[in-house]
Amino acid sequence: MTRRLTRVLIVDDSAVVREIICDAIAQTPDMEVVGTAADGEEALGLFRKTRPDVVTLDIQMPVMDGLEALDSMLAINAVPIIMVSALTQIGAEITLDALDRGAIEYLAKPER
Repeated sequence: MTRRLTRVLIVDDSAVVREIICDAIAQTPDMEVVGTAADGEEALGLFRKTRPDVVTLDIQMPVMDGLEALDSMLAINAVPIIMVSALTQIGAEITLDALDRGAIEYLAKPER
């Protein structure tokens, strides 16, 4: 019997960060990327369409920010959402707000 892969949606306005996270997931045998999005609005559409098991979500993005996307996603389906943030003072406060709203964890933005 084949084990079902954990389906991951990656959301970040930085193409470089999306690529880094995609590469990390590609090296994990029990996970697959089901979509990538550059803003919260695009992410919400993909969230509905792909029904991921886990989401990595940037906080500061154009069109719809990560907090608004977080609230919308959790209202649709309460999957684990991991916030990805640059750990500045302001970013840290927003990250704590995201955790209060239902995100399960946060990661510092990866760098090449």
